[in-house]
Amino acid sequence: MSIFDPIIKDFFEKKHQDTSTDAYNGVIEFHECELESEHVSLETCSLGQLFSNHLVIPDYQRNYCWEEKQVKDLWHSLKEIPANGKYHLGTIILQKDITGNYAVIDGQQRLVTLTLICRQLGYKGEMSLLKQSFRSTASRQHVANNRFQIEQYCKRSHDEKLCGKLINNLIFSVLILTDSRLDLAYTFFSNENSKGVPLTDYDLLKAHHLRFVFNEKQAEHLAGKWNSLTNQKYRLLDTTLSSHLFRLRKWMRKRDYDSSQKLRTKEEFSAALIIPEIPPFGEQFEYYEKIQGGTHFFAYAEHFVGLFDRFEHANSVEALRRHLKWESHSRYADVIETLLFGYFLKFGTQYLAEALFCIAGYIAQHRYTSRRALSYKIREFAKNSEIVMMIDQASSPTFFLAECLAGIKISGKDIDEQGIELRFYHRLQDLFLELNEEFTDSTIIEHYNNEYA
Repeated sequence: MSIFDPIIKDFFEKKHQDTSTDAYNGVIEFHECELESEHVSLETCSLGQLFSNHLVIPDYQRNYCWEEKQVKDLWHSLKEIPANGKYHLGTIILQKDITGNYAVIDGQQRLVTLTLICRQLGYKGEMSLLKQSFRSTASRQHVANNRFQIEQYCKRSHDEKLCGKLINNLIFSVLILTDSRLDLAYTFFSNENSKGVPLTDYDLLKAHHLRFVFNEKQAEHLAGKWNSLTNQKYRLLDTTLSSHLFRLRKWMRKRDYDSSQKLRTKEEFSAALIIPEIPPFGEQFEYYEKIQGGTHFFAYAEHFVGLFDRFEHANSVEALRRHLKWESHSRYADVIETLLFGYFLKFGTQYLAEALFCIAGYIAQHRYTSRRALSYKIREFAKNSEIVMMIDQASSPTFFLAECLAGIKISGKDIDEQGIELRFYHRLQDLFLELNEEFTDSTIIEHYNNEYA
């Protein structure tokens, strides 16, 4: 017994020893069986096989942006993996380069999160994504937050075989692009979606316009600049493109739009149609010009974001936001600011306070005659005012100011009833009391004294 008992004990200890954290020992290489296109192949593989190949995240990818909800949903999905069966977790798109690396075109969010989970579970195999560095502060913050969250989940998990099930039983359909051109990768990227985090208009615009850039180094440079813009100046970009320029471009053509329409910004700033035989030329960064695919769009966006950054620090704009931020007044202020930005794009800060006086007085007529401040009705009134075209056709501020001023037929002084209409008038009174010293034109000063003094 002294001889056989230790042998039996050792046998059963080895038999029950948890080997789920060992390195993956299955098939490593992708077969890359070609589909109809010679540049695309499809593979069904496990997470372990994916990890065993060198995965990298290309520069044009969006940030790692999963938050607590997406990580929690994934964790609950992983708990459903059977011990002896397969569990499918969607499609991954990779692009193989000449060095044998595989760039993750779609699936970054899932793969990075699964890497963090397997790391926490003690997996001993290769995980190349652990070596990836994220330039974005937001991405690094999400990684740090999710590592802590995953650590808590793993501590509470009683499934000792979970890591092994992830590595061997978690299955993906992997689409592999073997072509070296980036435009094919961008096409797939723009048509796919990471689980739980939809692509934004700006993700899709980046992918769309990079398809028109055939120089790889130039594409990577533009992608990097766009990423910096969306990371560091997202508010400026979103307000410039999705609010002010979007409206101005629609109103210039007397078109209505649905503010709730999905991907409306992406559609508006996608490349315009062209006749292939006639090359585009002559862009001057007019806000209403046709959008050329590729480098023109990135320069267009950067140009107008820079201008808006200057515009919103003008005294007139800051005063407008400060005095009309209450109640439904802000809906009118938003539209007035858009029209004032259109003026600024044409004439800069020349007579900017006077332009605000005229535009606000014109748009205020809607407030004085409407019981309800419905956003779409206010936008419709702004469109029908033709202020956008007044600005465009004016060769000097004097022509615009005179025409806009002549269109103001309804005065706030005539409001008798106490109510929101009168409160709006009083807010304009306070606004122009602050700005009246900036008025240099005698006609504007006379109108100010008649209306507000």
